[in-house]
Amino acid sequence: MNLSGNHEEWTVTQTALSRILGLTVGRINQLIDEEIVVRDASSKNGAVLLVESLKNYYLSKNSLTDDKGKSVNYWVEHGLHERAKRKMAELKLRERKGELYAAETVERVMIEQLTNFRNKLLGLPAKFAAQLEGKSRAEIENCLEELAQNYKNANLRGEENDDLDDETET
Repeated sequence: MNLSGNHEEWTVTQTALSRILGLTVGRINQLIDEEIVVRDASSKNGAVLLVESLKNYYLSKNSLTDDKGKSVNYWVEHGLHERAKRKMAELKLRERKGELYAAETVERVMIEQLTNFRNKLLGLPAKFAAQLEGKSRAEIENCLEELAQNYKNANLRGEENDDLDDETET
């Protein structure tokens, strides 16, 4: 490429400009339609003005408009996009490692556990009916309060109270 004379009149072919910018010739044609790349009016072979086209191209990259018509900086937006892609990749990696679970999975497991817990609670009256037969309401309430207190004390010590059946016998 031989460039001499007034830099404002330097021209290059669309193919040369596409190589300079790392774009396809088709994209250069789109930029011509968008009036970012400027054709040389005196050229019969479709040459473009190099300096003005480069200036317009880089200005257009730095000033974009968002959905609301507000001017935004291309590089800031690009950085935000790359950060979002990185965060998504990190989340997928954590999910693959088993450190993170989808909300649907957690919801399904919790529903299953709560359903099992509900069914166990609903089965308690039948389980204890024979043991509680003949006892007064006050005696039953005292036993339940004692059971609750023992469970609370065991949990404060970091112990688990798995065998609740032994606690209810009086």
